[in-house]
Amino acid sequence: MKLIVGLWVAAAVFAQAHKPFQAQTPASVAYSVNKNGQETVEITNVAYEVTSAAVPGRPQNERLLLRTTTRTKQVVDEIGMEASTSIEAWPLGVDPKQKPLYALKVAGVELDRKILADLAVKDPSGFASLATQAKAALA
Repeated sequence: MKLIVGLWVAAAVFAQAHKPFQAQTPASVAYSVNKNGQETVEITNVAYEVTSAAVPGRPQNERLLLRTTTRTKQVVDEIGMEASTSIEAWPLGVDPKQKPLYALKVAGVELDRKILADLAVKDPSGFASLATQAKAALA
């Protein structure tokens, strides 16, 4: 009897979770100047995608809805930028207003090749310090 009730409850929860929904998450950009004249640009971008049916650790043929949010903050004329990316996942059909099944956030500082080359020429000791930190992070 308990098994039948448990299966019925699980079926009811599963049926409730798959209702049509629409989610809108805006991208944004903010530009500001502080009292010292320092310009800052903050950008937030959001993207949605659906995984394939082969998600390790999940039931066969289950797809996930992924939401990737990237936030960057850059001070104009300074090297690098602060950045963070968060990825959240829900079973496909579950409203993203619900708590995600999985969530991951990564934060750091982004430096591209041009910025690194400029840093190596203009500030060799700063470049050496970054190289040491990068090597330590990889070890």
